[in-house]
Amino acid sequence: MTKTDPVTLELLNNALSAVMDEMMITTRRTGYSGSIKYLMDFSAALCDRDGRMIAQGVAMPHHLGAMPGAIEAVRAKFGDTLEPGDIVITNDPWEGSTHLPDIYLVKPIFWADELVAYACHCSHHIDVGGRVPGSMAADSRSIHEEGIRIPPLKLYARGVENEAIMAILRKNVRLPQMLMGDLRAQIVACGIGEREVRAMFDKYGREMIDLYWNELIDYGERLCRSAIQDIADGTYSFADYVDDDGVTGEPLKIQVELTVSGDDLKIDFAGSSAQTPGAINSVMAWTLSAVYTVLRSVLPRYAPNNDGAFRPVTVVAPEGSFVNAKYPAACAARGVTGHRLDDALFGAFAVALPEKIPAASEGGNCSSRISGTQPDGKQFILQEVVCGSRGGRPNKDGVEGLVNPGQNLSNQPVEVVEAEFPVRINRYGFVPDSGGAGRYRGGLALMREWELLVDNVIFQQRSDRFQHAPWGVLGGQDGTLSKNVKNSGSAAEERLPAKFVLNMNKHDRVLYVTPGSGGYGDPFLREPEAVAHDVRNEKISIEYARRGYGVVVDVATLELNTEATAALRSAHE
Repeated sequence: MTKTDPVTLELLNNALSAVMDEMMITTRRTGYSGSIKYLMDFSAALCDRDGRMIAQGVAMPHHLGAMPGAIEAVRAKFGDTLEPGDIVITNDPWEGSTHLPDIYLVKPIFWADELVAYACHCSHHIDVGGRVPGSMAADSRSIHEEGIRIPPLKLYARGVENEAIMAILRKNVRLPQMLMGDLRAQIVACGIGEREVRAMFDKYGREMIDLYWNELIDYGERLCRSAIQDIADGTYSFADYVDDDGVTGEPLKIQVELTVSGDDLKIDFAGSSAQTPGAINSVMAWTLSAVYTVLRSVLPRYAPNNDGAFRPVTVVAPEGSFVNAKYPAACAARGVTGHRLDDALFGAFAVALPEKIPAASEGGNCSSRISGTQPDGKQFILQEVVCGSRGGRPNKDGVEGLVNPGQNLSNQPVEVVEAEFPVRINRYGFVPDSGGAGRYRGGLALMREWELLVDNVIFQQRSDRFQHAPWGVLGGQDGTLSKNVKNSGSAAEERLPAKFVLNMNKHDRVLYVTPGSGGYGDPFLREPEAVAHDVRNEKISIEYARRGYGVVVDVATLELNTEATAALRSAHE
């Protein structure tokens, strides 16, 4: 057999997607922590026997881009010594992971006594030790402050659990029952991947699977090269900034240069800031994840998620920069840098394809850890992410309450937070006048306020875009800046920095307001009735309609004043 049949190819592609779905659903249903059950901070992938990714789950894109690195690290360590029933664990940022809370499991899959594939799973664990509960402090200065570091090790050997590794893990984390529960969910998910891949080989045989998996990867490459060819040859540059690293207070620059030559793409981060003392450093695997996330976003939606899409792309990042940090750099809060890498890459693509790329989103979710002791004496760690909105698009407004494109997380329900933790959510909703004005408006900012119901709480926050707002495209206006406020509206009100670790007490409150997203296109080309509709829906104020869009809305009726609007817009011209 030398030729593939397109129908069979699509059937096998969908079969792989179904395996991914089953692995993902099982993880969410069997995980212990809110990180898994509610935030959905986990991912899964399948790789062929050569370590090439052939399928990804619909999960965290930033995890998935690092999967090939995890497989590579496992193959480099164990070579051909892996056996049926083995499971390898790692969370080392320089050997397959991207920061310590992300624990990767790799399970080799055997069929007819031959290694044929790998099941790979990553979950963000609620705590892996270190100096601060939650293991995510932005002000850590070394990887050794951030938690337990695991090189690629056999967690299972021929189906037998390594109790020594399990015991070490239990002794080095604050909530061992949560880590063990989530780890078991990962193990089960890998087992499902193994079961279904073996069933696929039973049905089709090795020769046919090899043929079609190779064709799926080649198909992914062809679609990627076709998309690159649609971009005019040339070099496209863009720069964006992380506000600070949580230690020095200095902004850090991400400089990206896209060079298109036929169907090849080079992405160069030369000119980006140097490795920094704080924990926002990105290792190369994380930077590659951002590249692959953005690349996949500009490909056709039907393109398969596999190794082929990465083949036409060369990525260069200077070693020792904060987008390719060297050991022993702190990197627990590298998430904010991943979001800004996305923004910088989308910005460069917007220079090349302004009619296709949306304005900047809110800049990535805020990540909070609230930890202390429950009234019954048990320790707790609440992991929160606050997901804001997307930028205005070439043909539609930005959407609100949706996570950044680099992730697939979810805001936790207020009822769950208040039922499980000594925390009250006082405010949670959208912020008017926050989306960047444009022909297509940027999505609104989101606010969330936590009130503590016990004393002696450690509140850890990782946020950004306090100084550098989400940018607009083609005349669209920037979105608004974010903020953290302690005890808002009281005599003790205090503005907090973007990244902090603070000790707080009962009835202290923290208000976080996300950035508003950027607008797309000239605001004075927006349909006046659409502006009036936003006023009636309290997304923008009457004053903002006039100032930002040149639209006059009657104060009493909230109806559009057509004549006054025409006069105001005419004066603007």
